[in-house]
Formats: sequence, structure tokens, C-alpha cells
Amino acid sequence: MIVVELRHGLGNQFFQYAFGVWLAGRLAQELRLDISWYAQGKRRLGLLDYAVRARPLAPWTGWMLRQHCALPLPGGVLVDEAHWEDFDTISGGGNLFLRGFWQNCRWPQEVRAELLVELRPTKPLSAWARASLERLDGAPFIGLHIRRGDYLAARHRARYPLLGNAYYREALEALPSEVRGWPLLVFSDDPGWVGGHFDPGRDFEVVSENGGLSDIDEFEILRRAGAFVTAASTFSWWAAWLSGCAASRVVVPDEWNRESPGLTDSLLPAGWRRVPVRDEGA
Repeated sequence: MIVVELRHGLGNQFFQYAFGVWLAGRLAQELRLDISWYAQGKRRLGLLDYAVRARPLAPWTGWMLRQHCALPLPGGVLVDEAHWEDFDTISGGGNLFLRGFWQNCRWPQEVRAELLVELRPTKPLSAWARASLERLDGAPFIGLHIRRGDYLAARHRARYPLLGNAYYREALEALPSEVRGWPLLVFSDDPGWVGGHFDPGRDFEVVSENGGLSDIDEFEILRRAGAFVTAASTFSWWAAWLSGCAASRVVVPDEWNRESPGLTDSLLPAGWRRVPVRDEGA
């Protein structure tokens, strides 16, 4: 059995699940989910609102299995991303417990067919989200994501670039000319900052101003965009990747994590357009 530990927000959960699906398929083993991290109440577990086939372990069972694999004891192996260099060498034969973020485009690409089936919500979106999609009526739009929130915390300031108007204006210009005139919809965890400071040089609508939207509501609207300007965030990475739009219509920052400079090349699919970034402050 393979157990993947789920942690943090929706985009991270998708990467963790994708790696689990990839490895379980390669080793022909059952995949289960450890959801015990969410007992802390820090973030919302959204993955289970999607049509994923892997089922969660009871939180206590997941915690016990993690301890068993970490000791290590016979029949259990802890595969920690931070201490494992070649993931192709992982072999089966017992319980494998996967811990990490697994942010690499390789796993999603190699199990894309499965993920396109499974990463569909199983519950209705909110009334407001459904009304928004009906109003759009399939018309193309640019989805632009602004991530601030936890990136403003002192512990993250040296790690993640804080993107502002300079990046977003250049990114919009980097989109193909045939899509630049599409309506611009903005998604953000800090709609107050967007309303008071964001200036892309054109009209835009802030979807996130409706405080009743869940993360899944916003994600499902965003993934329907026909072109993307992402933040340095797995949330908008997955929306763009699942959308199926042409790679040339996805613009991303060329720096995602200053403490892991090699992450950008392994994370970004070929063809996505990169725009240089500089930290633009709070």
C-alpha cells in the first residue's frame, strides 16, 4: 500500500495526489490518503470534494502508519521528498509513506488522463459561482491570480516573490495579441489590496470580492479561463494546467521559490511563457 500525506492548500493537495497516483500506477499498488494534518484546522481539505479514487485513512490510522514507516520498522518505508534524490528508484514490497510537496510537472503530465477524470468536483458549486459561470456563458476570458496572504508573513518574505503591478502589466503584454482584449477576471486571497492598489492599465473584474466563495468555487471559475496570468502559486498553476488551453496562453513568473532555485524549471511545463520578476514589496 502507498499512503500519501496531504498538507496545506488545494494546489499542494493536487501535487501530492498526482505523485501518489503516478507512483501507485508504476508500482501497481493501492493508493490511500493520510489526512491527519488537517486535524490542526489550519487549512481546508478540498481534495475529497473531487472525484478522486483513492480513499482516506482514518486520521489515527494515518498517524500510526507514518510513525511505523519513520522508525523504520520492517514492512514500512518513509519516502521523504527532502531526503530522496531519485524517485524512479522507489520500489514496492511493503507500505510506503510519502511526505513532501512533489511540485514537479512530470507526475501530472504522465498521469494526465487519470487526473482529468478525477479532478472534477463532486458537489455543486455555490449559487454565486454557478451564476457567474452562466453569465460568462462559455465566453473566453483571461484569468489573473494574485497571491498575497501568507506570502506577507515574515517567515515567507525571503522565500516567495511578492508580485505587483510591474509583473502583472508585463505578463498581460506577454499574452498572444489575439487574447489581450478578452475580459480580465482577477482572483486573489487579498481582494482589498486588489481594489486599492492593483492597476493593470485596463478594466478588470475582481471575482474574489464575493466573500462567500470557497476555494473550490474560485478554482473552478478560474480553470475555465482561456488564458492565464499566474502568481507564484500552485493554485493558479493547476487551474492553467487543467484548463487545457494552449501553452502560449499561460504566462508565469520566472521565479517561484528563492530557496529552491531549481524548482522553476522542473515545475513549469514547456511552452508556458515566463516573465522576469522582482519583489515589489507589500
